[in-house]
Amino acid sequence: MSGGFHREEATGMDNERGDLDRQKELQANALARETGVTMNEALALIELVGPHRGAMLRVAKIVQARKRGRTP
Repeated sequence: MSGGFHREEATGMDNERGDLDRQKELQANALARETGVTMNEALALIELVGPHRGAMLRVAKIVQARKRGRTP
């Protein structure tokens, strides 16, 4: 087969994407549990700030404080 992806290459890319999705889900779950934000909020925060733990925690705490009507 020339000029295209081989089935093994496509499967490898799918596995990598699946691993990244699982990793992001685990991070989001931990962030939600630790800070009280929802899972959807945690996933959105990871998309916004990347996988930087300190930045995720800081922003999640701000989001949670604003939901409670307090300013951080």
